[in-house]
Amino acid sequence: MKKKWVVGLTLVSMLAIFTVNAYPWGSAVHVYVAFKLKGFDPNVMYGAMAPDCFNYYFDPPYEARPTLYGQFHNNPIALWDAAAGDPVKQALAYGFLSHGHVGGADTTAHLAGAHFGKKDGYVIDKAKILDNILTKFPEYRMLKAKYPEVSLEVAHNLVENAIDILIKRVDPQIGQKIQLAAILRDPIFPDWLASVYVYPFSYLIPVVEDAFCGMMIGYGWLFDSYSEPDLVYWLSQQMAGFAGSFLPPDAQIPYETAFAIAKYGTEKAMTICQGTFSKEIEATVKYVESNLAGYIY
Repeated sequence: MKKKWVVGLTLVSMLAIFTVNAYPWGSAVHVYVAFKLKGFDPNVMYGAMAPDCFNYYFDPPYEARPTLYGQFHNNPIALWDAAAGDPVKQALAYGFLSHGHVGGADTTAHLAGAHFGKKDGYVIDKAKILDNILTKFPEYRMLKAKYPEVSLEVAHNLVENAIDILIKRVDPQIGQKIQLAAILRDPIFPDWLASVYVYPFSYLIPVVEDAFCGMMIGYGWLFDSYSEPDLVYWLSQQMAGFAGSFLPPDAQIPYETAFAIAKYGTEKAMTICQGTFSKEIEATVKYVESNLAGYIY
């Protein structure tokens, strides 16, 4: 138990290096979808997580994050076209295709839900509900009044955390799958990714991808090692730790309050989503499978 506690603290410290932002389905969901599509293929599963690797990069050059985030999510076909019949590259590229906004899993989360949130996407629809619930906290109410887009982003992240935790009910081995995907992804990937998406700052891709890969090993370990209440606790600590750098300077929330909001919000999000998330994700699997039917390797 003591060893888990120490490693858990190390993981939270590592995750705190990165800044949080609002993104559709979390890494556990993307690995789950990839596994349902192709079985246990670490390159497919890791490829499905990889488009988010620049989500956590907020250092100079500042144009790197939005540019590469946009390319990875909106132009994943470039990676497939560059695979040129290589089975390893095609596996990575197939996972990459399964992720984004062009017929990938994020479409149902962010743009148009399959069964729920058809106008806005499942995650956004649930985040709007949670955003209103969290106004029970005066600090959050003030944040929402002054920066409604920021409060919705916070709620969005809490919904993603909640659904990643709920996925463990459907697949108790999801943590192991995340870990193994990151550990076993082919070492050609970071340099190959940089060779496909060529920009003046593409030199950052191998470094950022390596940090993301390490973070996913830790994230998978966390899910493999802890129960739902513990996961709520650790992910809420992570969110509270991000508050100082994420919230506007004139809307700061003390750590203790931020933790209380994150923990309450994650628990509420789990309640909001627990009756519908599984149906939505299974529909997402079918949606992505249909869209990728022509991409065979």
